[in-house]
Amino acid sequence: MYPPVLALFYDFLDTLFSIIRIFIHSKFRKTKTFVTSHDKCLIMGNGPSLLPILEKNKDRLGKCDLVAINFMGLSPEYKIYKPNTYILCDPIFWFDTPNEETKQRVLNLYQTLAETTSWKMQIYIPYKAQKITNIISSNKNITIAYYNKTKFEGFTSVKHWIYKKQLGMPRTQNILIVALMLAIHSKYKTIYLAGADNDWMKNIWVDEKNQLRLGDYHFYKEEKKITSRILSFSLASFCSSLYFTFNSYAQVAQYSQKKSIKIFNLFEKSFIDVFEKTNFIE
Repeated sequence: MYPPVLALFYDFLDTLFSIIRIFIHSKFRKTKTFVTSHDKCLIMGNGPSLLPILEKNKDRLGKCDLVAINFMGLSPEYKIYKPNTYILCDPIFWFDTPNEETKQRVLNLYQTLAETTSWKMQIYIPYKAQKITNIISSNKNITIAYYNKTKFEGFTSVKHWIYKKQLGMPRTQNILIVALMLAIHSKYKTIYLAGADNDWMKNIWVDEKNQLRLGDYHFYKEEKKITSRILSFSLASFCSSLYFTFNSYAQVAQYSQKKSIKIFNLFEKSFIDVFEKTNFIE
């Protein structure tokens, strides 16, 4: 903890630099709220706990609007659950990547969304991602909305005003942070999280060549096993990233409490420690 005067100074600097980022990166346009049918929503994360949670709550899913993220559109569950809203955040979805496998997977996602979405659905993407709309906008069931993912830090009162105006967000280390902020903006009374395992810490190790490895497992993996991938950064960088991720969740929790919105995590073993945990959708 910093001495109060020093903490105040750092908050001032964070606020100042964040305001500059807003003017450089954010669009001063109103972010559309979700088209809602209920006062509750379920954000479907990509963790392996998602499918057991959906099965456990299958008789209660009709009480919620469903929100999908990332590559869920390539899974059988996409057409089974027919989410109301779909959110993308990672730059791999709109910037060219040297990884041909990832590039093809992204293209497959867009084509699948365009060809198989037979229900009304809204897709939220950052303003920087406008060039991807040519493919998915061919489907008349899909409407596209944009949001600002600009990082904003600093004084709490200023942050919350910026959040309310949707000019910025907590640091978007994880797409669930974006989904939560957009759900709060859409004025749901209750938000549920499923598949939000966020337990990377128990799946990392350093091999004999000092390469950092991550056991990477999502619910949509066809093989029910953890697949290892080599990360291109150091353990220190990875731990720093985790800090920013969980700190952003804390910022979301603080903001949701101010807005009197309840957030529940449906996975009891999730590493996210700022949202109340429960087993079932009420």
